[in-house]
Formats: sequence, C-alpha cells, structure tokens
Amino acid sequence: MILILGMNGAGKTTLAKQITQGKKTIWIDIEFIWQLGKLLGIPYLDTFESFTKKLYLKLEQSPPKNPVFVVFDDVDEFEPMYSEGLHSLIIRERHLNINLIIISRRPRFLPKIAELNAEKIYVFHLHPDDAEYIKRAYNPDFQNPAEKYKYIEIRNVMSDKSG
Repeated sequence: MILILGMNGAGKTTLAKQITQGKKTIWIDIEFIWQLGKLLGIPYLDTFESFTKKLYLKLEQSPPKNPVFVVFDDVDEFEPMYSEGLHSLIIRERHLNINLIIISRRPRFLPKIAELNAEKIYVFHLHPDDAEYIKRAYNPDFQNPAEKYKYIEIRNVMSDKSG
C-alpha cells in the first residue's frame, strides 16, 4: 500500500496518476461518494461504509487476474476514520490482488491500520500540525517540503514500533 500525503494543490493526485499510468486502476473519489449520499439522503459514513464493504466483498468473491490499483482520493474527507470496509481492503489487499493508494491531506486522521501497512509514504507540503505528526510518528528529522510538487519519500517505521 502507498500513502500520499499533503495539502491541497501539492501534487498528490498527479503523483498517484504517474504511479498508476498504464495500469488498470479503480479511482474512488470521496467527494463523489459524499455527494451521492447527500443526493440519496443517506448519511455520508453509511454511504462510504456501504461502498467499501461492497467493493471488498466483490473483490473477495472474484479477485482480478492481474493486479489492480485502487486509489482512494482525499480519504480524510470522512470521520471517524474507521471504516470496516476500508480496514478489510487494507489488511487483505494482497489476497485481493489489489494495490491500494490512499491520498490524504491530514495524515494524523488516517486509520492506524493504513499507517501500519503502508510500504511507501510520499509526503508533500503539510499543514504544520501534520508535519509535527510526521516527525513524531515516522522521522524526527523530517523537514516539511516547501516547494509545490516536491515530495519526500519516507521509510515507514510504524511497523517497527508495533513489535
């Protein structure tokens, strides 16, 4: 799994498109799910949870023959950050033959399971509070990228802390 973190307009979506270029990709726009729920009169969390559970069950019943990228864009749009469907996708991604990319503006709001399972983390310019979170969680020497479209790839040490 890949995490891409940074403020609006930093280049997160562009990087995800570069990573997935030429590969089969399912692009999940969180704003669309929110608008759909609003239109149908369904609470947003119920809409997101229903969507992720159905996606998980479909992939579990019939995993793709070739790996597929599944990109969740701006996943921090919903709270609380726990979703049973998203949790299942994260912990079973290899068995489902998918590669998850989770894009977020606010890393401290990500589900802990996402942080623990990320193989790569790309960090663009962050809000100062989130930059401090990255320092505490991943790398005390982290320097918040100042330039637009510049990112830092950091090593995920979360799994080292869990045992």
